[in-house]
Amino acid sequence: MAKFSLREGEEILERAIVQTAAEGVMRNAKLILTNRRVVLIPDDKRSRWLPSGVAKLFAMTTDRISHEIRRESFGAAEPTGATSLKVRSQGEGYGMTWFEVETQRRDEWVDRLTRWAAD
Repeated sequence: MAKFSLREGEEILERAIVQTAAEGVMRNAKLILTNRRVVLIPDDKRSRWLPSGVAKLFAMTTDRISHEIRRESFGAAEPTGATSLKVRSQGEGYGMTWFEVETQRRDEWVDRLTRWAAD
């Protein structure tokens, strides 16, 4: 996919280092929320599943977007496990974009994304 760059008038509201499955292994990733979209940028190297604080120090993500959901097509953010959440767009089947991440701040991200979509 494309490299991440802010578009004219776009600003970052929140970002975090999370873990996501990519190519069958857990990897660190950047989860970025802007005023227009939510973006996932996975690391191009395998994660050793480091604790959150350590992962932030060693996150070596590229700028290549794997998933992007625009605000107007955002569907929901749903908890899927003790530390995981699924972010999905509206639509069904091939018309839906979704990704799942692991973070110790799962509930905060679910709330934040829900409020973001409602604004």
